[in-house]
Amino acid sequence: MAATTTAVEELELRARRPVPWAVARGMLRFAYRKPLGAFGAVVAVVLIVVAVLAPQVATHDPNLMAPAESTIGPSADHLMGTDNMGRDIFSRIVYGARVSIQIATLAIAISMTVGTAVGLVSGYLGGKADITIQRFVDTGMAFPTLVLALILVGFFGASIRLLIIALGFVFSPAMSRLVRGSVLSAKQNVYVDAARGLGASDIRIMVRHILPNVMAPIIVVGTAQLGTVILAEASLSFLGFGPPPPNATWGSMLAGESRIYMTVAWWMAVFPGLAITLAVLGFNLLGDALRDVWDPRLRGT
Repeated sequence: MAATTTAVEELELRARRPVPWAVARGMLRFAYRKPLGAFGAVVAVVLIVVAVLAPQVATHDPNLMAPAESTIGPSADHLMGTDNMGRDIFSRIVYGARVSIQIATLAIAISMTVGTAVGLVSGYLGGKADITIQRFVDTGMAFPTLVLALILVGFFGASIRLLIIALGFVFSPAMSRLVRGSVLSAKQNVYVDAARGLGASDIRIMVRHILPNVMAPIIVVGTAQLGTVILAEASLSFLGFGPPPPNATWGSMLAGESRIYMTVAWWMAVFPGLAITLAVLGFNLLGDALRDVWDPRLRGT
């Protein structure tokens, strides 16, 4: 009887605990179970904070040229040195994080929206409609993502808005294929048959009953794709198809005349390269950890 009372009291105590405490406990458990995922989460949060607070974090104007201070090594005044035009590299990396996070977030939002809609309709309808839609998806996936993005950006022009749209549509076929596979499995469940038997429309079944049950893999893949989109944006900027000047981007910091000075000013290549590597690694580790936590087949690994 005492054990029962103790268990009831424990449940009541947990119910009275504030929400922040429960969130903190969940975060600590996640960090203990997935230390690499926790590292990725910290990197992602730091990048987002730096991107939002770029004017407060940056120590100099990222576009201010000072020829008298060109190729100065890391110092107290310039934490990561200056480039060949005398611009502060740390400040340019900070503002480059804002551009990369903005492009990656909005591009993934487009990818998730378009890919989820296409995959949901294709998987639910099946039959000839599914076959027809998937042939278009196969066509989109036949092109390497970077090549297709180069074609789109080169055809429509280089700007932040067009780059976001191009990257969003480039990554949407892979997202739609993932959603389609999850929908094919989810629509076989009994609750879908029950909803159909009660007279629910196809749209209501897709939106209210199937979509919530396939959101976990969508969020996981979207998180992992953030790093891929950041790398794609940096590659396009390196090739000259990224956001136009005076926008500071990580890829453009490694391109152009900067390559000439890399042998005598190592900091011009190392710090932007580290920023790209850390961002891609952080989002990939976070995505892998979320996949392990939300996938029932991997929770014990």
